[in-house]
Amino acid sequence: MPSLTRKFIKGRPYYYVRHCQRIDGKPKIIKTTYLGPLDRILQAVEGAQIPPALKQAEILNFGDVAALYDQADQLRLAELIDAQLPKRDQGLSIGQYLVLAALNRAASPTSKAQLAHWYRQSILLRLLPASSAQLPVRPFGTTWTESKKRTFSPSRLNSPNASLRT
Repeated sequence: MPSLTRKFIKGRPYYYVRHCQRIDGKPKIIKTTYLGPLDRILQAVEGAQIPPALKQAEILNFGDVAALYDQADQLRLAELIDAQLPKRDQGLSIGQYLVLAALNRAASPTSKAQLAHWYRQSILLRLLPASSAQLPVRPFGTTWTESKKRTFSPSRLNSPNASLRT
């Protein structure tokens, strides 16, 4: 158990913290830490109460992205897009890519090359988990151009307005 001990050296008081422990039933000092004279201890305590000046702060936005993602999730936007633009089961679906791009454009517009960097600094890491390999520029760009190439016939669209109703 630690205790504060005062020692007089050449008539001046100095303070130590001693850690005692019972060994073979007898108290024994196992560690001694020098604290110094009383004025030095007081300076350290008073200095500890003043927080250091802030040099730099990085402010990240999470609320806007989380709110927009929640709206897209409630609308099942990714599912609706995936129903019209199917993709092989690898990586993010086309709907997820397009929702990710829409969230990026709404919250903090960046280029496709910077999309992965923006994603890693947003709350989407928790909401829409994806590995770094799934977010490089090339697959995203390929998905985007492939989705623009596809044509839709009225027979292929299964009443999109009906699926948007709640």
